[in-house]
Amino acid sequence: MDNLDLDVTQSMIEAYTSAQLAAGGTQAPTTSMPMRDIANAMAFDQNGNLGVSLMNASKVVMFTQSQLAAGGTPTPTVTLTGFLYPGDLAFDASGDLWVLDNLGLKGFTPFQQMSSGSPTPAVTVTFTGAYAPNIFVFDPHASTLPLNGSRVVSRRPSLSSRRHR
Repeated sequence: MDNLDLDVTQSMIEAYTSAQLAAGGTQAPTTSMPMRDIANAMAFDQNGNLGVSLMNASKVVMFTQSQLAAGGTPTPTVTLTGFLYPGDLAFDASGDLWVLDNLGLKGFTPFQQMSSGSPTPAVTVTFTGAYAPNIFVFDPHASTLPLNGSRVVSRRPSLSSRRHR
């Protein structure tokens, strides 16, 4: 599986190969996974596992690479709870999971992502001002995290000192 598309209106995760994307035109997905809630965002970790934020269920679910290849309606291998309408999410180069919800930006170590539950984030960043960010992206060449196009929050290069909490 090379690429995934998130169809939020249908809450369907669809997979397409690189060859399909390069060919353009109308393409049928190689795999379709219906979701049981509104999938708001998704990201891959460095091992090819997929994290999906489910906004109305206030959780993030994880699927393995093999589940994605099999298709159907897989059961998440890990479900993280304790979010208030999770939105954007990303994995950094250290494998830390970052989730943006209505309460702020929360960072989870790889150790915290190994089992389901509601772990206390290793790092929480809250925001002041009238507008909280709703999207974010990591800059692989800097130790900053741009948020919402107008703010930059300095971050630690890794959460490794907090991995086993």
